[in-house]
Amino acid sequence: MGRLLFALLIGLIVHTALVAGVQFASTLLHPLPPGLNASDMVQMRDYLAGGGVPVTALLMVLLSYAAGNFGGGFVASKLAPNRGLMPALVIGQISLVLVIINLVQLPHPIWMMVASVLVPLPSAWYGGRVARARGGLK
Repeated sequence: MGRLLFALLIGLIVHTALVAGVQFASTLLHPLPPGLNASDMVQMRDYLAGGGVPVTALLMVLLSYAAGNFGGGFVASKLAPNRGLMPALVIGQISLVLVIINLVQLPHPIWMMVASVLVPLPSAWYGGRVARARGGLK
């Protein structure tokens, strides 16, 4: 049980680092408008509702979800090889809950909402499959 919890913790750390890294790269490609405070939820809601976000920035968010779940699922499954795909799917489920919270708090285009919900579990599952195909840590 301890090894599983460790695997999940490290998987979540890797997931978070990858999501943050890709989204940081997105801010370099698509800087926020001057004066917009990203930590102000009201300003962010207004900005997103206004439709000023480039489609490529939204696609980068989806890429961050895919990369984070693949990487987190891969690492969690690699560190807990006797647990099958379960560690990867737990990473995907946690991510899905976080995505849904984000979608409830901030407005998004319908296509983005649908894609955001569809990305985490398959990405985490695939990360777990790749980890299993390469063998876990002994």
